[in-house]
Amino acid sequence: MSAGTLALTNKSDAVKGTGTTFTAMKAGDFIVVSIGGTPYTLTVKSITSDTQLTLISNFTGPTQSGLAWYEVPREAQSLITAALATQTTEALRGQNLDKDNWQQVFSVSDDITVTLKDGSQFTGPSWLKIVDLLKTVDLEQVQEIADQIRQSQNAVAADKAAVATDRGVVETKASEAAASAQAAAQHEQSASGSASTASQKATDATAEADRAEQAADDAETRGAAQVSLATTQADRAKEEADRAAASNPANALIKSENLNDLENKATAVQNLLDGKPLPLASPAVADTDAATLGQVKSRNEFDTQVKSTVNASLLPPEGTEADGGRFISLYQINGVDECTFSMRAIAKVGGSYLCRMSLQNNRSGKLAIFDFDENGTSFSGGSKVLTVANSGWGVIAGPEGLQAKNQADLVAGMYYANGSDIGSPGGTGGYGLVQLTGNFPSYRCQLAAQDGGGGRLFIRAYSGTSFSGWSELQKVSPSDERLKNLGEKLDLQDSLSNVERMEFINFTFKQDEKKSPRRGVTSQQIEEIDPEYIRDVGGMKHLDTTPMLLDALASIKYLSSQVKELKKEIETLKSS
Repeated sequence: MSAGTLALTNKSDAVKGTGTTFTAMKAGDFIVVSIGGTPYTLTVKSITSDTQLTLISNFTGPTQSGLAWYEVPREAQSLITAALATQTTEALRGQNLDKDNWQQVFSVSDDITVTLKDGSQFTGPSWLKIVDLLKTVDLEQVQEIADQIRQSQNAVAADKAAVATDRGVVETKASEAAASAQAAAQHEQSASGSASTASQKATDATAEADRAEQAADDAETRGAAQVSLATTQADRAKEEADRAAASNPANALIKSENLNDLENKATAVQNLLDGKPLPLASPAVADTDAATLGQVKSRNEFDTQVKSTVNASLLPPEGTEADGGRFISLYQINGVDECTFSMRAIAKVGGSYLCRMSLQNNRSGKLAIFDFDENGTSFSGGSKVLTVANSGWGVIAGPEGLQAKNQADLVAGMYYANGSDIGSPGGTGGYGLVQLTGNFPSYRCQLAAQDGGGGRLFIRAYSGTSFSGWSELQKVSPSDERLKNLGEKLDLQDSLSNVERMEFINFTFKQDEKKSPRRGVTSQQIEEIDPEYIRDVGGMKHLDTTPMLLDALASIKYLSSQVKELKKEIETLKSS
């Protein structure tokens, strides 16, 4: 609500104000008042003073004073008019689509495609096609099919019951056959009678199996599940019958042979071990005896050889560094590594060959690395790892200079690094790294310059416990036309469409302990609109403000042209 009150007179274009500042307005702005629940929008023609102005047309409402009022700049009113026109157009488009869709639903006798306001489409049968299909359905035939299905279900249920009965008979006969076989093994003197009984039981079981197979054949035409069950029971019955028939005392082992009468002794031993190693009763004596674990542990002299072979026909390119196998020697206290020594060969194809040795004090965290070349020259000073105790940070100095290997504490200076070793500011690849240290060890920052990639620059700070994410340093964007291959003019409506699709939200940063309220957008949603708006920095998505700013300016230019067109239309309407 604007300051002061107004006095309006019916059929007069003069407006008097009390406590108003009309001079802050300009010709073409609007005044909005409400009298008796009826709103009036009045256009300002000219302004005489802070308390006196003239309208374009006479006031048509009742004479009134002490009116509260609102000032509406003409630019805002133009935008409202444009937005109303856009919404009206969209509503009319939706009404036309609904009309076309309903006409198809009622009049087309085949499949139709319905189009919604957002452009999505759905295809399916029309109502007329569904009615025609229902007219062709023979209800008596459908009922007959349903009766047949019900009868088939009843027949299958009866067959399942019959198969279950046969299964019980088969299991009973098989149990009797197994009992006969056990009696034959325990009573050698009555072996002939037992074998005869077992044979008879096997015959009975075979007969029952035949019955089960017959039942399975009958059930096969009514259900695959019943056939499978009957066949399984038949196979089991035959197996029990064969086992019973084979229960002959002549096949039994003789105690006095002490397992010497086994047909396959090696297989029998493996069956007894059940996949486990053969236990040794005593330490090895002869050269062909197996050694016990105690003998292996008691050895204090051994030779270790680790090989890494490169086939000459597959030799890597010149300058490729290839490491040989590593030899490791440990000193332990109560099973805990106290000191670690390692040694390995390092070869640079077509160049030098080195032997690298390292010594690690696992208690203090100190680590030293020494290199020796084929001439016996030591590089202990140049290759020694610089370490901050218990920090885990390592820097290796080679022919290329100091190389940063991870993201912990680092001595101030200049280094080179691989992107994967420092958090990938702008992806993998090589970087030049500058470490800066403040008054205290916990105050540090790092600058990283990417090799290639347009020379992108990144920075991050140390918070006392960990590094923050990488941020890219924005540079002045070159725009001289002599540097560009000029194309067609930009469609300003495309820029406006991008801006309209942006979703603005309120948020707070997770690392902000004060939870200060902020407003803005998310990179993920903006990237869906145009990937050129986003840059990947340190694994996080950052906004590239240059293309976003240019699209915003293009949108303003387009809206400005629309306002001018609306002004022309308003002037035309006034003159008519």
